[in-house]
Amino acid sequence: DEIKIREEEVERVADCKQTLKRVRYADDALTQAMHDARTSGSTITLSRLPKMRGDCTEARIDEREARAKLALVRRNASVAAKRRKTIVVELPPEVKYRAAACGEARCAAALAKEKLLLWFRARGGETHVRKMAAKAVRASASSIDNKQQQVWSRQRGSDLARLNEQDDAELKAFDAEMDDCATRLRDAEEALKRVREELECEITKTEDDERARDQKPVAALDATDEEKAEDCREDEFCAVEELMLDKRFVPEPFLPQLAMERAAEAKRKARQAEEELAQQLGAVHVRKQGIEIYEKALDDDTGPPKAEHELEEHEKSPPPRPRPLLVLVARDIPSVAKRKIVDRLCNELEGEFVRVCSDLPQGIDPEAFQAPLSVGKSVLADVDSGVAHDCRHMFIDALAFCKAALFPTPRVILVLGDARNRRGACAPSPSGHYGVSIQDLDKMHDRNLKCDLQDAAEHLARLTENEALENLASWSTQERPPSLGHALAMEAAIILLTRSRKFRGPDRTVTAVAWLAARRLLARPVELVAKLRDFDAATIPPQTLFVLKEYIAHENWPITEIIVHEGASLITDPEAPDEDTYVSNDTGGPTVEHALGPLINWIKAVVSAGDYLAKNGGAAPTISRQEPPDLVSSVVTVSDGHTELEEESEAAGRGYKAASAQLLDAALEDCRGYRCAAKLASTRIPHDDGTIAPDCIYNVNVAHDCGRIFFSAYDPSTSTRLVTSIHERDVDRLLAPNSIEHREHTAKLPPRSLKEMYARLVKLLVVKRGANQALANRPVAKSKLSLLAKPPRSKKLQKVTPPQLLCRRRLRRLMRETRRISGYLCTLTVYEEARGELRVHAYLPERSASLETAVGMDLLHDVATGNADPK
Repeated sequence: DEIKIREEEVERVADCKQTLKRVRYADDALTQAMHDARTSGSTITLSRLPKMRGDCTEARIDEREARAKLALVRRNASVAAKRRKTIVVELPPEVKYRAAACGEARCAAALAKEKLLLWFRARGGETHVRKMAAKAVRASASSIDNKQQQVWSRQRGSDLARLNEQDDAELKAFDAEMDDCATRLRDAEEALKRVREELECEITKTEDDERARDQKPVAALDATDEEKAEDCREDEFCAVEELMLDKRFVPEPFLPQLAMERAAEAKRKARQAEEELAQQLGAVHVRKQGIEIYEKALDDDTGPPKAEHELEEHEKSPPPRPRPLLVLVARDIPSVAKRKIVDRLCNELEGEFVRVCSDLPQGIDPEAFQAPLSVGKSVLADVDSGVAHDCRHMFIDALAFCKAALFPTPRVILVLGDARNRRGACAPSPSGHYGVSIQDLDKMHDRNLKCDLQDAAEHLARLTENEALENLASWSTQERPPSLGHALAMEAAIILLTRSRKFRGPDRTVTAVAWLAARRLLARPVELVAKLRDFDAATIPPQTLFVLKEYIAHENWPITEIIVHEGASLITDPEAPDEDTYVSNDTGGPTVEHALGPLINWIKAVVSAGDYLAKNGGAAPTISRQEPPDLVSSVVTVSDGHTELEEESEAAGRGYKAASAQLLDAALEDCRGYRCAAKLASTRIPHDDGTIAPDCIYNVNVAHDCGRIFFSAYDPSTSTRLVTSIHERDVDRLLAPNSIEHREHTAKLPPRSLKEMYARLVKLLVVKRGANQALANRPVAKSKLSLLAKPPRSKKLQKVTPPQLLCRRRLRRLMRETRRISGYLCTLTVYEEARGELRVHAYLPERSASLETAVGMDLLHDVATGNADPK
């Protein structure tokens, strides 16, 4: 048999080698044919490729069958070798102990019986001694049977034939000793029998297992597909249950920051336990225990980590940021918007940035920037990007030199302020969300120019008010100007709007032709203000600038303190001294001028800005992603929102919220891990006009950095972008199935890859549309008149909220009932948001109010145990 098995093994090895050669030959032939087909393009070669691929497949199948037959032969050889060996079983210690105890009990019983026989023999035999016993015969389990006891009981000795007291006592002692020996022997034999049966059962089971392992399971029936599927479902159910109890439903490699937090928490608890143990047992014992733990950790080390290409999909972590960031925040950004943008960026990308504020020109300090980059951090710096041509060129040159000197080369993102941002009503201190801070203005090279541009934007915003527009329209109805100051102001405005022509200085009298042209413009005040808004101070010719200075220096030019014209005077409104409003003391009574003050102040600010630009090289060159090349990766412009709603809305396209969303999207471009087009659910709150916004298809980008997962949803139809983020601690709560799904066996398994995790999170995104507003749901119209035409808002629409992008679970309703709580009738609805987390929604019909609260696991435990706070 051994020879036969060995010959069969040699034959199978030869078959394996032959099939392996066939596989290699077929692969080489197929590779060569494919190469020839690509190079020559022969149709004959292309027609042979399918047959050659089939030959390769057949060769691989034959090679697998040969290897399976070889493995079977080797297995049969090992089974035969095991059968030829002698099985030696070592007796367990308990069996040895029980056997020794049984032998000792038997020896003790034999010695006691021999001693009793000698004692009987010395006194005439056992029968004679028993007859002479003074009392009834005592039973002895070892030497006297029941029949003999009955005989001796009937033949009890007489009073003359009795044993003396000493012999009677010795007989009693011998009988007691025999009883003890018999009891010990019986217990020892029963114990030995029990352990012997256990050993026989164990040996039999081992032999059966060995025999079943050696022999082929020919008669065994394979499990059906239904049974296999049921076993798989049960195993998955148990595995998911264990993960949910441990709160680690999502694999740890997918959430590296959370894994680090858990490791730090475990180290902290271990250190705390070590300190407590040190207080109890002493520092020496704890030190020794720490050394043993360290040695055990070294023994358990599995070796170096795997390479990236060797990891499975469930073992891969999000890739780290490939290059650092250099975020440059210009000083011409409104102070409130700047603070909120920086705070949001630092909060979202926690621990990523180091703030740098340098006193060098333009704020560019290569040494200060290199220090954070050397330790793997990014830089957030305050810079002076320049508003005029000369300062802007100095900034570009300094930035290009700094970027070339930094290592590693960062990705530069520039945040600029809009030249049309306002200064606020209470300059120089900012009011609301308007105006650059005084500290930033003092450090700007073009401080005066920025102040002039802010003043011009502020005065132009006053002209867009309804009172100012009505005031301009009233001027157009008058055949003569209300004053010489009105005529000079309108002539200066006409000169600014017609820069292509040359003008001369102002005359002492107002010409009818000039006022007629002014009336044509004033007849359409909205279009006039729109033209003023589009005016660029950098385009004023030098000759026009000189003429405008003469207008402003004219003796009849309106001034803030007093305006004199033909017997009437315009003075500042005493009720609002800070406002650009004038009161006319004409014959018919005082009339309020809402447009003259803003108009003349806007002209003076524009002329001042044009004069500064003319002396400093003109307008600043535009910085974009393409120009200058390879300098800036992204440019974000911060524009003032016209309302508080626009400031707080990411979809408005203006304000700090929209700018911060663009900045986050640019900062996370290198960390994008998933991208798709998804139809996101909407809360379907109607617009102001009553229409309901449908669900839209968004381009969703998912980025993973700094322990947070960011979602950016872009709507191409409206050019709106919404950004939100969640922490890694919330991912497990969002993806883990709730109790209902788990009980019904409809829960999904943990994600097997990063893309699957991101895809599941994208399905949970919801667009919460703003209530009672249309501007936040739609982008700002491109029309120039849209900013001026302000339709009156309905009095019913009081609360206005911007749209938001949220990542939340679908709620499962558990119950709904109506009850009275604290005297209010309300409808309570309880939802299960996640495993162990409830959300209670209460609606009060009497007040049309809705209340909502979340109930976590800790509060549920306190309520169940009676330890909850009554409040």
